[in-house]
Amino acid sequence: MTASNNVAPSLKVTTTTEVRTPGERETTAGPSRVRRVLSGSEWYEAQAYRALNQALGRCIRHRNDWGAIILADCRFTEQPTRYLSGVSRWLRNQVVAHQTWPDLTKSLSRFIQKVRSFTGEEPNSRTSLGDESCVVP
Repeated sequence: MTASNNVAPSLKVTTTTEVRTPGERETTAGPSRVRRVLSGSEWYEAQAYRALNQALGRCIRHRNDWGAIILADCRFTEQPTRYLSGVSRWLRNQVVAHQTWPDLTKSLSRFIQKVRSFTGEEPNSRTSLGDESCVVP
């Protein structure tokens, strides 16, 4: 098994002022004669979730991969029904909320130890969670 050592500090989502975004929102905001088309805000939200789920899927690509995905956004805990509904089903029920950084790092350490005991993987620099991993430049 392999661990991915990737960090995504932010996720680019189109802004409402980006060149193609207003046009797409206006186009999809009009009435549909044949089938239901997403409203402008629904389209915008779908684009955000598509980007989020693509980024999440890059962490774990096949059955021998493992990784921890950190969603550092209070909306996922403040309104979980709304915001987690757009996250891929394979991940949605695995979400664990932590209120403090020490709680998060303890949970990550336990997770890594559990995976190592299950896989027999030896600790290395790619899978260790030392103090230096808590600092984001």
